[in-house]
Amino acid sequence: MEYGNKIFEIYNKPFKYRNSSSTNYNKVRASGIEPNTKFVVNKTANINCAVYPRHGSIEKVFYWGDRKITQATAEKRCGYFKG
Repeated sequence: MEYGNKIFEIYNKPFKYRNSSSTNYNKVRASGIEPNTKFVVNKTANINCAVYPRHGSIEKVFYWGDRKITQATAEKRCGYFKG
């Protein structure tokens, strides 16, 4: 199951308040993502993502196969353009 380009639009802005990691964990689960596990963003481009709730922030890590890439590179490979 592919999550799609929706992942590029969430969790981009820093939070105003320093939330605990359990609060951020629940925010990630509420959006339908299982925290700390890889999921498919784009199957044809072989892009995966893992979302890690941290103290004060939520971190997105993108993978091209097993290699870590930046969010900008993942957006280019998936053909995502900010409108």
